[in-house]
Amino acid sequence: MPSAKSRVVKVAVVGGGCAGLSAAWQLSKLNLDESHPDHYAITVYEAAHRLGGKSASSRDKHGRIVEHGLHIWLGFYENAFRLMRECYGEIERRDETPGWRDANPLMHRSFDEAFFPETHVGVAAKNRIGVWDAWTGYFPPMKGAPGEELDPETNPFTMAGYLARMLGLVKTLMQSVLEPAGSVGSEDARNPERRSTLDNELDFGSGSDRRASPNVQVERIAQLVRAGALATAAGMLQAVTILESIVREQLSQPLLDLRVVRYVEAFATHSRRLLSDVVQIDGEIRRKTEIIDLVMTTIVGLYREKVFLDPRGLDALNDMDCRAWLKKHGATDSALQSPFVRGLYDLAFAYRDGDKLMPQLAAGQGLRGALRMFFTYRGAMAWRLRSGSGDVVFAPLYRALKARDVSFEFLHRLQSVEFNPDLSEESENRVVRMLFDVPERADAAAGHSRAPLDDDGCWKDVSDESLFASLGSLRSGQKVVGPDEFDAVIFAMGKDDFVAACQPLCDRLESWKQMSKHVETAATQSVQVWLTKDLAELGWQRGPVILAGIEGTFETWADMTHTLATESKQWAGSAAPRTVAYLCGALPKKTVEQIQAKARTEEDMDRAMDDEVRVCARKFLDDKMGPFWPAVFKGDGKSMEPVFAAHEGVDDPFGEQFFRANYKGSDRFTMALPGTLQYRISPLDYSVVNMSIAGDWTNCGFVEGCIEAAVMSGMLSAHAISGGSPAFDRIIGYDHP
Repeated sequence: MPSAKSRVVKVAVVGGGCAGLSAAWQLSKLNLDESHPDHYAITVYEAAHRLGGKSASSRDKHGRIVEHGLHIWLGFYENAFRLMRECYGEIERRDETPGWRDANPLMHRSFDEAFFPETHVGVAAKNRIGVWDAWTGYFPPMKGAPGEELDPETNPFTMAGYLARMLGLVKTLMQSVLEPAGSVGSEDARNPERRSTLDNELDFGSGSDRRASPNVQVERIAQLVRAGALATAAGMLQAVTILESIVREQLSQPLLDLRVVRYVEAFATHSRRLLSDVVQIDGEIRRKTEIIDLVMTTIVGLYREKVFLDPRGLDALNDMDCRAWLKKHGATDSALQSPFVRGLYDLAFAYRDGDKLMPQLAAGQGLRGALRMFFTYRGAMAWRLRSGSGDVVFAPLYRALKARDVSFEFLHRLQSVEFNPDLSEESENRVVRMLFDVPERADAAAGHSRAPLDDDGCWKDVSDESLFASLGSLRSGQKVVGPDEFDAVIFAMGKDDFVAACQPLCDRLESWKQMSKHVETAATQSVQVWLTKDLAELGWQRGPVILAGIEGTFETWADMTHTLATESKQWAGSAAPRTVAYLCGALPKKTVEQIQAKARTEEDMDRAMDDEVRVCARKFLDDKMGPFWPAVFKGDGKSMEPVFAAHEGVDDPFGEQFFRANYKGSDRFTMALPGTLQYRISPLDYSVVNMSIAGDWTNCGFVEGCIEAAVMSGMLSAHAISGGSPAFDRIIGYDHP
């Protein structure tokens, strides 16, 4: 209780997305610690009628889940998963209190109910005859589960850890390409499991001796190069095994030996040559060889540029585009144009101005994202949410934070921030007051703030947003939040909204001016379509999938049929959906500007943008989804059959699907463009003494737009406000290379 603490610190958190709630969670956790001297009285100010920011979702008038976009959590989101494990753990403990569960309904009441693993992930690619197809794969479960405590002995967030896992992948892929396990060999004492001759050669013949020094191992690679043994499959695999041993031996030493660099380069050159011959024989294995090429190119580049010795780690590479960096270090054109590289860009919406002809992704962050996604995930590479992100993430966080006495003010849109008059580099700069736009009908807003969830624990009908927006258009003026109401402020909104509200700061302090100039955001678009046929009836025979790298307006399709079980049952007869598909993609800047030039009001603009997404979606479905849903395309193969689920009495079933343009303010996606990441500002910046920032646009240790970055940033802002909690070593991956 506050009375047990020596001081009450009033904290205003502006923004109810992942970053703001992460900060509120960490600060409110300190209130439960009797040994901590301060009590934090926290108020969250949210512009919308719901929490979530770019991850928000609610229900429409038909009870359907409607999202800001596609939300899949990756298996390396350690901090985000830990947050949700703690939240659900607290919900389960509170459920033991009589009456609490009934008074606080939720769609899901445990972590295992809310999240489940997805092992089926794929990328779209053209086959040998130029027809689009899907290359899908099974990514096996890895030890542990995200959000659980890491084993210090196997912490993967090191360059040595990345190298070891990369080489292990190369060896596995080479074995599958050159001689699949079990294809040769007899069952005897040395081969009890019908392992391949290459496996036996590696383990029983010329495999590396783990007791040998790195110098001896390097000399073995030199002998292989001189003898031309790397031109054979066994020699290639032996070299990988030796390189693995070198990495193991050097875990506690600087990972730079010039001889190692030379032989890594030699190995990469020989592997490309050998594998290119294999591809000529069997084009079906080309995708595996492209992965080998990309991984070996990455290893070569890291050694050549001495990243292992650079205190900046991978950030040292951020001035260069990722694809250009790979090309610089020898990647083949085939690998550079592979669906895996394209998928890396798609996941980050990494197209300057939303233009597919201008792919741009900072090399260091691009590599960090790829390395963490493929080599540090626990459990599954991807994790699905059982229903909408609002139901799974933000409703339970809201319930748990309310139980911790965190206050929420909905429909409070920050308009401007006043700083001390002599705002300068030399002054002790402070936030003096904040001005919010609020609905004139304060009583209606207050009522909504008390009960923003429905009887199922879901955010209320999205049409409520229109209701409160109309109330908000009748202003009684601005609500002023002055210095008596806060001791510290965390601005946890998007970069564009922050700059608009804090213009004096961004005009007068050089670091903030450079941030506002160089950190760019992009518009995105998302679509949800409910279909009357199941996946097999559409012509897709591979089961639920997340597919990236699709050509056209929308880069990613995810089957989200599992969410139907949690939607309100208001469908009738043959029109009821059997499949739900989510699509997302970048939205070109020129499209936004063209529509903006014609729109007279903000309402006109919103309507025109959503209409544009609807038109683009129909064209995309007709032009690009035929290879994946062939069974519902007409004889000419140029348009889909009318399989869109609709409610009774609807004349235009397709028009009833959900279309969203995320083109303004905090809805926009933060870009990781080359040459810009050094201008991001940390939540630990103290140029304004009573202020911190939070969001995936900050310098938070993972500088790419995603939930994990937002949560990490919120943890850092809590550290800044509290003077040290959470400790840096509790922010997983913050201080990794």
